[in-house]
Amino acid sequence: MEVPTSARPQAWAAGTPLLLLRALLELEPDVDGRGLRAHARDLPEWSEGLALEGVHAHGRRWRVRIRDGAAVVDLIS
Repeated sequence: MEVPTSARPQAWAAGTPLLLLRALLELEPDVDGRGLRAHARDLPEWSEGLALEGVHAHGRRWRVRIRDGAAVVDLIS
């Protein structure tokens, strides 16, 4: 069954907020260390306190938070 062409832009748009967060936080999987890294520094004030829970990478779950203008990644499980 073919997806109607009118639904394709909606599917693309649904992923946009996640890609923007990944770009803002400079999130990258660490293939060698089987981890997740965030390189973002000097983030805007409005992002302070932002937290993402349960980010999946390498079969593990991670917490990404903004603290003192920088992205911090912690292993949950």
